[in-house]
Amino acid sequence: MKPKRVIAAKRGLSPLVSDGARASRPHFPLRARRPRSKTAPTRRGLASLDYVLVLGVILPMVVFIARVGPRIIRAAYEMVCVLLSWPFM
Repeated sequence: MKPKRVIAAKRGLSPLVSDGARASRPHFPLRARRPRSKTAPTRRGLASLDYVLVLGVILPMVVFIARVGPRIIRAAYEMVCVLLSWPFM
């Protein structure tokens, strides 16, 4: 004898309802999967985008931070010193 879930699934009924009431929608997968061929990978060309990102975005940001970073740290240090010392002046 088959379990009630298998029978209910074959009829398009909800497996959670034991009396056979119709579900709000039948149980089907949301999207069918496309077969992937071994000759055409899906990520072709993305490595070049990684190189563009590193060379065009990350390296200029590193150079900018390396040049401006010490000035920002020095200015923050001076502001903290001013905020701590102004009541005693």
